[in-house]
Amino acid sequence: MTNETDKAALAALIAGAEGARIAAFLHASGTGFAPNPFPQSTAGAVRHVAEGNALEYPMRGIATAGLPDLLQAVRALPTSTPLARHILKSEDSAHTCYVYLDGAGAFVGAFLHGKPDMPLPPFAPAPAPAPAKPAAARRRPRWMARQLDLFAGTDWGLPAGPAQSA
Repeated sequence: MTNETDKAALAALIAGAEGARIAAFLHASGTGFAPNPFPQSTAGAVRHVAEGNALEYPMRGIATAGLPDLLQAVRALPTSTPLARHILKSEDSAHTCYVYLDGAGAFVGAFLHGKPDMPLPPFAPAPAPAPAKPAAARRRPRWMARQLDLFAGTDWGLPAGPAQSA
């Protein structure tokens, strides 16, 4: 099996709300496997690291995709569940993706992140543009707000001041 088929096999397993974006990143021609010093882990260790990343990344301006889904998945597993980790990077090393599989090779979760203040690649379909406003929209006239005088015409029996002299 080559790296390309490994990437395609991993991409086919990806699920979750951000699955399309992560799978597209794996399919990209510039994406390849990165050195993986610790390919075996546990659900507890992955949860610990992912929870830290979920707190730290927004503060550092690091964009992510799939992190909430990964957290939800590893929180549902016993902490001692063994997981296999696959690391893939873009050719410029600006983006990194982690894919986690259980002992049977089933997908557990994945997340993609970039470097600080760098947006994620635009692999996901662009959001639909907002509908355009009608060309001949009528403008409503603006109403000038007037102050309401609650005490107009009220005689309080007070002597007239300098502004009220007749």
